[in-house]
Amino acid sequence: SKANIFHHFNGKQELYLAVLERACARSVGMLEALDQPSCVNARPLREFARAHLEHLFDNADISRLILREVVDGDPERGQLMAGRVFGEHFRRLVALVRRGQAEGVLRPDMEAADAAACMVGLNVFLFQAWPVLRHLPEGAFDEPGRTGKRWQRLLLLGLANAGQQPGVES
Repeated sequence: SKANIFHHFNGKQELYLAVLERACARSVGMLEALDQPSCVNARPLREFARAHLEHLFDNADISRLILREVVDGDPERGQLMAGRVFGEHFRRLVALVRRGQAEGVLRPDMEAADAAACMVGLNVFLFQAWPVLRHLPEGAFDEPGRTGKRWQRLLLLGLANAGQQPGVES
């Protein structure tokens, strides 16, 4: 019942943020699993990019809800979302980029947060633009997973330290 729901939450905004937190919880576990010493080179970043894109498409309705809030939300709620919903996820992704930098696989002359934001942004754009991209002439946009893999490969090659191939697959 409505009364029961609001017994657990201090209003609609708290309930809404809890729904968004729960929707994003899977990626925290995924990032924890990828942040292991046995994961070398850019493999954790490639795996994150693949799983993130898959999650966007597999959960399209909630993904659109979250993205609508990111794009159209007010600054106060944006700050709440950055802290409560996305903060830990982003911190872990930045840590993976920094680890790649420390291992010499990724360029040390870039901000790790910029690289992490680019990886997420690339997937978000692919998710949002897919209804059009898939129909463009001269585009090899046959399937989101393959397209995302190619795009992330281009990004990782640009992030690679000089002379390194950061574990990218063709």
